[in-house]
Amino acid sequence: MAKHAHGRPEEERRRRRWLAAAIPLSMLLSSALVWQSSEAAFTDTDATGTNSWTTGSVTVDIAQTGVAVFNALTDLRPDDTLLALAPPGPAAVGPHGPFVASLTTNGGSRCITVTYSGTSTGDIRMYATIAGTLAPYLLFSVDTGSGATNVDCTGYTSSGSYIYGSANNTTAFLSGFPTAFDATAPSVATEWSNVTATTSKQYRLSWLLAKGVSELSQGKTSTAVFTWEAQNG
Repeated sequence: MAKHAHGRPEEERRRRRWLAAAIPLSMLLSSALVWQSSEAAFTDTDATGTNSWTTGSVTVDIAQTGVAVFNALTDLRPDDTLLALAPPGPAAVGPHGPFVASLTTNGGSRCITVTYSGTSTGDIRMYATIAGTLAPYLLFSVDTGSGATNVDCTGYTSSGSYIYGSANNTTAFLSGFPTAFDATAPSVATEWSNVTATTSKQYRLSWLLAKGVSELSQGKTSTAVFTWEAQNG
């Protein structure tokens, strides 16, 4: 019994030595965890500004949207004297304004203001949807200019540039007018191209039922819807 009792102090000493070693180890592990946690809080980031994408636009408007500028012209007849459609030229070289035939039932002009207001560079082309059987007999011309104060072309002066027909037209008829956007138009002089800001241009549309027109033109009718289209240039 004395020998057994004698071993207890030795065990107590071992337990104390183990506790003495375990406490610093525990403190070391705890410190390591705290350090790692603190280290994770030190970060750094950088970023761009807000990126965005917005498409441009091509916008074209006419002053007579949905309005027939040649409204219900009936009982047309050939002009008594005119063989050619010759609208007035630029103001600097002579009279200006609308084309005037002998009678309003022989021919005439209307002016349309077209405005481009797109945010992208645009090309504008004019074309028509044409129906009926009179179109092959109507001489037709379209030139561009400025100054018209109304659809009747009051104050209009031509730029001298024709997108269809000519200043003394004898061979260009309504039936031959373009029927779709023409991306291969010859030049900026005859078409409205590379438009970069809000701006307007006037188009003068002129027609004539000329003297000597074929008798086959009698009793016929044609219609036309004129369209201006803008495409990104």
